[in-house]
Amino acid sequence: LPPSFTPVGLAMSSCRLLFGLFAGATGFQQLKFLGDWQSGAWDTDAAENVAYDKSTNRAFIASAESRALKVVSVYDPVNLETVGTLDVGAAMALECQEVDCIYEDMDFGGGSAPCGYAPMKNIIFDKGDCSACAESGTCNASMCVYTRNLGYNAGTLSVDASVSTVEGCQAACVADNACEFFSWENEVWANGDTSFFGETYNGVHRAARCFLKGPYGTASREGADISSTDCESFVHWEAHKSQTHRGDLCTGITEEQCNGIPDAQVEGGACTLGGAGRSGPNYGDDVLCTDLGGTVSSPEW
Repeated sequence: LPPSFTPVGLAMSSCRLLFGLFAGATGFQQLKFLGDWQSGAWDTDAAENVAYDKSTNRAFIASAESRALKVVSVYDPVNLETVGTLDVGAAMALECQEVDCIYEDMDFGGGSAPCGYAPMKNIIFDKGDCSACAESGTCNASMCVYTRNLGYNAGTLSVDASVSTVEGCQAACVADNACEFFSWENEVWANGDTSFFGETYNGVHRAARCFLKGPYGTASREGADISSTDCESFVHWEAHKSQTHRGDLCTGITEEQCNGIPDAQVEGGACTLGGAGRSGPNYGDDVLCTDLGGTVSSPEW
């Protein structure tokens, strides 16, 4: 306000701004009505918050009707004037973005995250029948991707065709109040009943796995004390587990280089990681292969 005026207060009633000032007098003080501002007809709008910026002589009025912030100049108290409108939603979208993103090959709350695995809330597959797991505790490997509910899963094993895509898994997380974030896999299900679920590749088919995870607490899944501020991180999808059959072979390297990889053997002109008869490559074999200029591949992937 101009220096000659001393403000008493701003009052709102149905988006009406009333302005009163002290009138100079000896021994007593009284308010004198100078002017008001209204957003429209009486009782057609409501304001929840009013702010005043003394450096610009402007009042900011939240309008429920327009869902915007009205800017009113009070420099001249007799003629209060609307000088602008702020679209708060649009402004926040620019300055405070929260975007749900999908990152391929990355796992939020994975095993090698600083706080270990995030709490598992529910696991959903896109195909199969896991009802027996809930009834008897075990499932047939040809009908359910897992033969039993995992001990670290606080929820259930269920089947929902909508999680066959990563977007479907994301939607399942949004619909689950316990879910903070999710991980999605689409892997070969070697034991699945191909006569029932269909055959898609080399005698087996794929099964999508949607893992719904909750927020970190004060302990990791393994029971270690943690600080939640240190937990929120992405890790590479394969960083938390040993190599699987998706990386059995290392192509593009010499026989001598292959022999330099522990337990690797040259078979049929290809370098087999982990050696014959083993359950799979050693942890880190994929890194050794690529460091030598090779490419990790598998007949099963």
